[in-house]
Amino acid sequence: MGNRDPLPFNGFKDTSYEWRDMLEMVFGIGSDQYVDAEFPIATVVGLHCREAVRTLIHGESSEKQIEDIGWVFKSLEEAWDYVDSLLNKTA
Repeated sequence: MGNRDPLPFNGFKDTSYEWRDMLEMVFGIGSDQYVDAEFPIATVVGLHCREAVRTLIHGESSEKQIEDIGWVFKSLEEAWDYVDSLLNKTA
């Protein structure tokens, strides 16, 4: 088995979250996290961690939704579309 090409995604699709799990330590919070990356990065979140990710980014009392983050998506297809659109802008 050869090495797989790295994917430009953080995957939390099958992750669940309980308060105090310290998800922010593995999530790499902040849109500046990948500012110097050579390629765009997207994060896919599943049903059981969307609210945790939303509040980690926007804050616990924010009315903003997960879609307002810009680089966090509910499906791999949406994430690929985002990455593809950014790659096409630089091509």
